[in-house]
Amino acid sequence: MKLEQAELQVTQRADRYSQIGNPKSPSSRRTVALSPDVVKALKEWRLAQGGGQTLVFATRRGAAEHHSSMMRSLRPVMRDAGLLIKGRTGKLKAKYAPHAFRHYFASWCISPVNRGGRGLSPKVVQEWLGHSKIGMTLDVYGHLFKEIDHTELATSTASVLQG
Repeated sequence: MKLEQAELQVTQRADRYSQIGNPKSPSSRRTVALSPDVVKALKEWRLAQGGGQTLVFATRRGAAEHHSSMMRSLRPVMRDAGLLIKGRTGKLKAKYAPHAFRHYFASWCISPVNRGGRGLSPKVVQEWLGHSKIGMTLDVYGHLFKEIDHTELATSTASVLQG
């Protein structure tokens, strides 16, 4: 992590069994810009874990954190985002598993602002997710663009006809 530059470098991955390995594809190696609140949260996390880890979700010894521990560490973020639900026992649990949480995040980033999203370009989301081709991102999240602005369409048609 280059927290001083507000960046997270993805250079390896850990599977659900905490095994570290290479990313799936060359485009999976990427640098992701971090917002100030995320930088602050990651600095606090690093301090709570004892300091010098290079992994985002590391144990105090620097190993990859187990899946269930990582999910517990995400609870405050999920709580603040309204992504916790009551389980069968009445305890709060994550509404999404990690991969589904990734889809939730991508959908939120790419959805238009007028529908509660961030309105980011598909190209930005492609890079953040590490998709090798923009088509992958558009195939998975293209349904979020179905809304047609008829006013904008009529205006552009009128300008072409007048020009």
